[in-house]
Amino acid sequence: MERHFQTQHTEQKRTRGRPSKATVATAPQWKKVSCQRLFIGGSKSQYFAVISPAEVKEGEEAQRRQEMATKLPEAEYIRVQIDEALEQGNQVMSALENVILDNAAPTEVSPWLEMTRWPKYLQGHSFDEVALLASPADQASEPLLVESSDSLDRIVEEAHSSIRNDKVNVFDQARINSFIQRRRAFDRPLMTKLRDSTYRNYKQVFKRLICFAYRTIQPENRVALAYRLTTCQLGHLDQMIGVGEELAEFKQSQRQGNGVDQGPRTIHRTNDWTA
Repeated sequence: MERHFQTQHTEQKRTRGRPSKATVATAPQWKKVSCQRLFIGGSKSQYFAVISPAEVKEGEEAQRRQEMATKLPEAEYIRVQIDEALEQGNQVMSALENVILDNAAPTEVSPWLEMTRWPKYLQGHSFDEVALLASPADQASEPLLVESSDSLDRIVEEAHSSIRNDKVNVFDQARINSFIQRRRAFDRPLMTKLRDSTYRNYKQVFKRLICFAYRTIQPENRVALAYRLTTCQLGHLDQMIGVGEELAEFKQSQRQGNGVDQGPRTIHRTNDWTA
């Protein structure tokens, strides 16, 4: 190709000095094109020019601007160009504001975010889409998550009532605390003297975690997070779904006046799973 260009399309070198005004401007000899070939080797492996979608869009945009320039006055055309540029800039900024960045606030250090590394894990995803994964369960469209949340409420209230009524002594509270923390055994009892609002906040956090874990594995979920459930976790999830379906059927049959004897067994299994 280089030899063909040198022999057939020799470049006319311009003489030194400033070009005269009478010199006719020639078309450029090189231009950017997108190429493609159907085969890697062989007689039909030559490259041929193709038009990319970006070039088609660019050509349509240039034609639109040319038609606009012929129809509008010069001042109005410039004003329209400025408005379009500002609108495009605002769209880019709004899109970036809704995306989670790993270094969004380099001057503000959060020890909790550094330890959990949530910004790096959720980098590139939308704030709105990620927030929906941890939103409270919807009563109409997510009855299974509603049953799990209600089961968690019953577990926490029953445990809190047992501690307040001294059904769990101090030694058992210390054993529970050492089992949860796994650092120093039997050093202090479990902290139970909390406000009711604190209990509600803790329950809300656990409910959101249950919703987050359940929604992220659904086929219709559009937020693809880099994690995979273990066999044990999948087994617990299947158990949650099965127990939730049984409890929903029991409540429906109870409203119809049937299946009264199945209630305690189903509720007990649901509470066991949530615990």
